[in-house]
Amino acid sequence: MQRLTSLFLTLISLCACSSQTFSSGDATAADGAITADSRTLGDSGATSDATNADGSAALDGTACSLPLALCGGECVDTSKDDRHCGKCDRSCDPTQLCQAGACKEPTSDCRTGPGCGKDEICNLANGQCKCVTGTHRCGSSCVKESPQSCGPNCLQCPSTNNGFAVCENGACATRCNTGFHSCSGSCVTEGPQSCGASCQVCPSPPVGADAICQSGACSYRCRDGLLKCQSGCCKAVDLAAGLDHTCALTSDGGVKCWGKNDVGQLGDGTRTNRSQPTFVSGLNGQVAEIKVGIRFSCARTTAGQLKCWGSNHAYRLGIAASSDQLKPVTTISADVIKIDRGFNASLAKQKNGTTLSWGPGFGTLPSPTLLDIDATSLGFNTCYLFNGAISCSSWSEYDDSIKSGASWLSAPASHGCAVVAGAAKCWGYNNHGQLGDGTNGYRTTVADVTGLGSGVNRVYAGTGEHAHSCALLTNGSAKCWGNNYFGELGDGTKTERHTPIAVPGLSNVKQLALGANHTCALLNDGSIRCWGRNSSGQLGDGTTTLRSTPVALIGD
Repeated sequence: MQRLTSLFLTLISLCACSSQTFSSGDATAADGAITADSRTLGDSGATSDATNADGSAALDGTACSLPLALCGGECVDTSKDDRHCGKCDRSCDPTQLCQAGACKEPTSDCRTGPGCGKDEICNLANGQCKCVTGTHRCGSSCVKESPQSCGPNCLQCPSTNNGFAVCENGACATRCNTGFHSCSGSCVTEGPQSCGASCQVCPSPPVGADAICQSGACSYRCRDGLLKCQSGCCKAVDLAAGLDHTCALTSDGGVKCWGKNDVGQLGDGTRTNRSQPTFVSGLNGQVAEIKVGIRFSCARTTAGQLKCWGSNHAYRLGIAASSDQLKPVTTISADVIKIDRGFNASLAKQKNGTTLSWGPGFGTLPSPTLLDIDATSLGFNTCYLFNGAISCSSWSEYDDSIKSGASWLSAPASHGCAVVAGAAKCWGYNNHGQLGDGTNGYRTTVADVTGLGSGVNRVYAGTGEHAHSCALLTNGSAKCWGNNYFGELGDGTKTERHTPIAVPGLSNVKQLALGANHTCALLNDGSIRCWGRNSSGQLGDGTTTLRSTPVALIGD
């Protein structure tokens, strides 16, 4: 009986212990702490009411073992995880580390620790890594300053149309492509609608001109080969060509020249070649007539004065000073009614009928002669047109075969041409077919120019031994022949022609002017076209590019 009683008491004791272990709310963990429910946090059979280390409910019904916390479905140590430092929703900056649940600057000493990364060097004063010269810190890396990583904030600089981003002194800026400039942060084409740094809208230009923006300032350019004058755009009313320069008389009485200027033949006070027309100094809009020689130019004023400029070699200008004249000087002070010039010499006819002549072959300074002539042509040999007859006083080989009917004479250098009864006739040098008769042999007798018939208004002989010739026809077209090495015939080729060939695309021609290797045409509308050699800018189109077909003058 006693043994039965003892066994019963043992069973009761075991049942009590088991009942205490599985009771709800007062069970203890192995370390004596009260558990959250009837099981420990490490029990794999935990139910959905388990919690994370930071007190939040587990998302998948699984709890993490201490000291880990469940963050985004991952068990992490929030005391040292840079992404979840101290709690799940706090991350450290790229330059910081998570230490004891707080974001802190690195405390490692590069003097004794693992060293520095790419583009970093160790600052021996404080043991901290710093970026090498030319780089700056972006996050945990050192990078070069660029539009992709600009300044201490590592900005991505914005792009722009017609330009590109740059990073300067830690700040983003924009640079515009060539031909564009910045207006209110945008890159736009510089032009009359947006000119200069102020993006000015240019005012309306004068009649016959287009507004332009030039070097950041508003200006205008004359259209269709017209010339810029003192008060706007003017027509040309007279045209003349020298060896490699050209001059035009404008409708307002001014003179503009362009081309070679080594001896001042452009009259602008300099020796600078000009590929666009430049004003002749000091003429003040009072010119009535212009003539151009090999390397000099002359103008007759409305007051009857004769003014010349350029080379005064052998006293071509008719003044005592032997030096070049870069601006016009007065050769004859009054009563001049007509002037002519040639390769080296000049003539001036006065009101009383006296003709003054000067230059090589005539002496030095202007001197009276007994010549009373309608037209002259002064070249290597001097020819005169008077009462329909042509006489060449110093050209001994010419046989004076034109006795009547001549209406026009041109003989500035080594060959001469004339219009007789509407037909073109030439004589002299013919080494490039410049006489137009289909041959290239020298002629002392007059040769008929082939293929022009009787429809010739004027005929022009070029300057120099390697010359060309051109005819202005009564229908306003032009034909040229002779040397074409520089495209001076205007037919789009460099082929020498021994008979006339039409200048394509040229009509309504009023006047022609021939230099050594270039040709210019004055049209009825007052505009100018030029072609041929352009090495000194003698075509006036703003370039020094050879042109084998006519191009318009740039009038400013």
